[in-house]
Amino acid sequence: MDETVEKSSEHETELDNLELMQSTAQLCSQVFFIKNESANIGKQPFMAESHNFLTLKLKQLKEERGLLLSKIDKLNKEEAVLTDQLYLALDCCCKKRQLLQLIKSDENESDKISKEKRDMFIYKMRTKFFDNVMGLKVRCFTSESDAGIFDCLEILFSRLSPRFPSVWCKIVMKELDDHYELMSTKPSLENANLLVEELNQSMDWIKFALHLRQGFSQLL
Repeated sequence: MDETVEKSSEHETELDNLELMQSTAQLCSQVFFIKNESANIGKQPFMAESHNFLTLKLKQLKEERGLLLSKIDKLNKEEAVLTDQLYLALDCCCKKRQLLQLIKSDENESDKISKEKRDMFIYKMRTKFFDNVMGLKVRCFTSESDAGIFDCLEILFSRLSPRFPSVWCKIVMKELDDHYELMSTKPSLENANLLVEELNQSMDWIKFALHLRQGFSQLL
């Protein structure tokens, strides 16, 4: 009984080994077939066409890449030129701005000098005017008639008229109206002193100075 079981077991083992060998042989045959197919696959017409197409496409992509790199290089050069032009323009603007500031400074200085000249002119004319009034005061002191007063005013206006038209002399006359009436009735040193004092203290002098300034501007 035991021998029968042992023989049966050996027989099954042989069968298993045979099946395993057959399976191994079949697997090796399949691997060999796949290798052959892999070797021959590139030789097939449709695969060759695909390979050529891909090769051509790759070449085109390389050419396009070269063109793009060339364009990038050209753009970089243009950017460098534009950057140089920009910095040059900025430098030019800065120089123009400095020049304008210098011109403006010169204009301000010129205006300042012109204002100083006008103020000096008005000051001189004011001094000359009151010098003439002082001369009028002396004439009034020595005058005993209305004719003396008229002579004094005529002398005063004759001294001013070379610098001013007659209209400005009339402005002076207007400023002196009130005082003239007093001096024509009572010519005296006291009234003459009163005239000079009131002219010095009167706010009308401001108007008179403005008239002088306007007249000076028109004469330039």
